[in-house]
Amino acid sequence: MTNRFDDEQKPFLFIDDIEKSPYKIANINLAELGRKELSTADDEMAGVMLLREIYTPKQPLKGVRLAECLHLTAQTGVMIETFRQLGAQIQWSSCNPLSTQDHVAAALVKTGIPTYAWKGETEEEKLWCIDQTIYFANGQPLNAILDDSCNLTRIIHEKYPHLTSMIYGSSEETTAGITKLRKLFKNNKLKIPVINVNDSVTKSKFDNNCGCGKSLIDGIKGATDVMIGGKIAVVIEYDNIFVSATGSTGLIRDEHMMEMRDMAILCNIGSGQTEIDVVWLKANAVKIESVKPQVDIYHSSSGRAIILPADGHVVNLSCAHGNPSFVMSNSFSNQILAQIQLFTKKGQYSVGIHNLPKTLDEEVALAHLDYLGVKLEKLTETQSIYLDLHPNRPFKPEYYRY
Repeated sequence: MTNRFDDEQKPFLFIDDIEKSPYKIANINLAELGRKELSTADDEMAGVMLLREIYTPKQPLKGVRLAECLHLTAQTGVMIETFRQLGAQIQWSSCNPLSTQDHVAAALVKTGIPTYAWKGETEEEKLWCIDQTIYFANGQPLNAILDDSCNLTRIIHEKYPHLTSMIYGSSEETTAGITKLRKLFKNNKLKIPVINVNDSVTKSKFDNNCGCGKSLIDGIKGATDVMIGGKIAVVIEYDNIFVSATGSTGLIRDEHMMEMRDMAILCNIGSGQTEIDVVWLKANAVKIESVKPQVDIYHSSSGRAIILPADGHVVNLSCAHGNPSFVMSNSFSNQILAQIQLFTKKGQYSVGIHNLPKTLDEEVALAHLDYLGVKLEKLTETQSIYLDLHPNRPFKPEYYRY
């Protein structure tokens, strides 16, 4: 692994065969710019900021050593700083080698948060960064996980199984991650409790639906500068723009790519590089033309070419800045409440995959109402009896599906 970084990041500790560094980022001199970006995100993340205000005096996460593996953006930076204010120790790596905002990483390091991420990591470097978050500076291992696509949880189970008994739980952000965790659980290989944040209503209805719809377009336009209007966008079909968006694997294959029109845009907003057969595309291209960072054109022997942004990684975070701050405030408010739930009720969650209680899902929604200028009326006694619901929440029964 090449060293492209300054001497201030040299190793200072050796634990469990890990050469521990205090941090590893691209450029600490970007910290001031990153702080401005974090301040802007603060203003839009009403729910996270309200939870910070409510829970900071209670310090519900004091004693938590939280390792997180998630896209490192300004929005995640706001969540990271909130966790620290709630009492947790934090270490951070990125789940995607192309999504890190280097100026945000610098700002976090400047405030003393060990961060191991930079835009353009190789797969080897990404795994090294995750390893760096396993043990903290005092030699103690993590006791909590916040994960995206089961990256950190998988490494813990495969490489550090002796630590699972010390971990009180994990919260998972994504559809792809929950799919992998269910498979682990089905095969009796999951060793820790997990809260499924992805399926909280206030996460999925905003992030998965509204947020991705906007940020996908941002990513495509940022990568290619094409006009979206007048184009047909499809999943596993044959036209202008092809987007895989399932969290599955093997969706867009050689037989599909061979039929695509010249200069079709092929991108992914689902999971990793598993949805598009990037390996086949690279092996069968007669020429690969890099037109800008994270955008390549693959020329085939037929004379046609395919534009592949972000090397098949998620385009909205690799070629743009991901979902809007307000959308991510909903997602990350769920993450904050999930970690509080797991730690303050440790021992009450069995090994397995659990949904966040509906009362907490509704707490996330309530945390955003003032920002939108919405006032919620309380159910009258007559309405409460008629609907068979408690006037103080939850407002929907457990069996209700939005």
